[in-house]
Amino acid sequence: MMRKYICCVLIICTILSLSSCTSYIRTKKKDEVLKKEYQYVMEYGDHNVLNTKDAVPNKEIAVKIAEALLIPIYGEKVLEQRPFNCLLVDESIWFISGTLAKCSPDEGVRTGGVAYVILQKKDGKVLKITHDK
Repeated sequence: MMRKYICCVLIICTILSLSSCTSYIRTKKKDEVLKKEYQYVMEYGDHNVLNTKDAVPNKEIAVKIAEALLIPIYGEKVLEQRPFNCLLVDESIWFISGTLAKCSPDEGVRTGGVAYVILQKKDGKVLKITHDK
């Protein structure tokens, strides 16, 4: 009885290890294919949408990009600064800022700061990420 149990455990462990090995190989091959695709697009891909359209065309997209950048840096708590303010400067730069939480008259002066993100409209390049105090 014990031999059967040990045998079953060994078979299951073998299957699991082969399965994880196969998954690793699949991921490795996928990465190799993606690398070749990247090389092809960089070398032969003459078409570039950014030559004709802005990567960050409107406020909604600018705010979504800003949130995606801020969360890994400051954590989910940064979303408490919603709604984010967004201004297009000189038709080329998005300036996104958080909203400082309101306080009741009993609390007195507000403390803390907000996050800021500055993005290029044309290509989405991040020019600055900061947070004041």
